[in-house]
Amino acid sequence: MKWLAKKREILAASYAVASMSRDALCFSCLFVDERPELGFNGQLVYCMKKEKVVTPRTSCDLFVRSTEAGREEMRTRIYGVLSGEETGDE
Repeated sequence: MKWLAKKREILAASYAVASMSRDALCFSCLFVDERPELGFNGQLVYCMKKEKVVTPRTSCDLFVRSTEAGREEMRTRIYGVLSGEETGDE
């Protein structure tokens, strides 16, 4: 009977994760990496801040809302400034 209770517990947890909507904080966070080549489904995301794969969360101490300015700043930190962007020349 213990195995049945354990199986029900696992099943309930998997349904909870599967029913989680795209409203979880991770999907609007600056640090989420949802590239399709990573091969994750909708139940897992890669957190660049934590540097690990996590299930989408509804609360997180590291959450930063993704904005265009924030994404641009992160790209600059990762890739640096291209020569034409500094002076505005093309």
